[in-house]
Amino acid sequence: MGQTGGEKTRLCPSCRMEISVLATKCRFCGESVGRPRDESRSLSINDLGGETVRHYAPSSSVMEAMEAFRSEHDFKSNPPEDAGPERKSLFGIAGKKKAGAAQNGEGLPQLDERSQALASLAMPTNKPSTFKKPKGPSTSQRAIQIVGIVVGVIILLLVAKFAYGYFTAPTEEGPRQGRNPAEAMLARNDDPTKIVIEAAQALRTEKHSKNVEILNEAHKRFIEKINGLLNASPWTQQNLKDAVRSVNDVFKVDSSPEIKKLVEEVTAETYAYNMSLLEVGSDSKEATFGLSQSEAGGSRVKAEVGGIVNGRFKIISIKSEKVQVEDTQRKNRKLTFSLNDARVTSP
Repeated sequence: MGQTGGEKTRLCPSCRMEISVLATKCRFCGESVGRPRDESRSLSINDLGGETVRHYAPSSSVMEAMEAFRSEHDFKSNPPEDAGPERKSLFGIAGKKKAGAAQNGEGLPQLDERSQALASLAMPTNKPSTFKKPKGPSTSQRAIQIVGIVVGVIILLLVAKFAYGYFTAPTEEGPRQGRNPAEAMLARNDDPTKIVIEAAQALRTEKHSKNVEILNEAHKRFIEKINGLLNASPWTQQNLKDAVRSVNDVFKVDSSPEIKKLVEEVTAETYAYNMSLLEVGSDSKEATFGLSQSEAGGSRVKAEVGGIVNGRFKIISIKSEKVQVEDTQRKNRKLTFSLNDARVTSP
């Protein structure tokens, strides 16, 4: 752009003649020209309201110091193979270095304050660990915890005891509604077999503590009766038959553990006494018995004087037609077995 007579001019893009900057058509060639665009300007920092930045260039001494620090750090991180380990004294203090080695930066130029700040930025720093070991509970806190646990256990035990007593406590029962005939029979000392039968039937009809007491007393008398029949002296086979009949009648209405045990005892007694004399030796030194239950794998057993038959009968004498034994389980009761009589007698 130019200026003619105080007016700014420009060149026509076609004929390159000087025309006004405000012209839209060239006055020389008649070519239409557009309005001129604003010229681009370069703005400085001062035009934008800023300030000029000056970059600090470290001096050569600073660069040498930084290079020395870097070399020393690399040497400590990756020492050469021929470099021996650093010796330490008894108290862990590092030993002296060999002569000629640089110590504490000897031979390096002194750094000003700004250079030292730059050098500290270049060197790695080892920050102390900030991890702290968590502290456990104190002694007083532990004591409080233990006391709390003990108190909790005691409370649980008390609650369990109360609940057990509450749910297992017997309920209060009212007066007995029905009449128990066994009570009067006990007062009259009637047959224990009939008393047990009546007491068991009354307890079935009404579950009452009084009926339980009456039945327990009837059991005692009945057991005494059966033992009296089994241990009778003198004894006959009729005693055993009466005991068998009585326990069978009672067991039909009363199957309590006491009665079951008595039935088993009477049954074993029946099998033991159900044996017979089969033969007597010609010299009367040996006798042969037939057992209802096989012993030692056979139903025939031979025995001499002093021998034991069927696990309980001890032979005390052998004669031509009869043998006398002792029952070691019934107070050594004497029994006689005959060849011509199947009955067992007690003298």
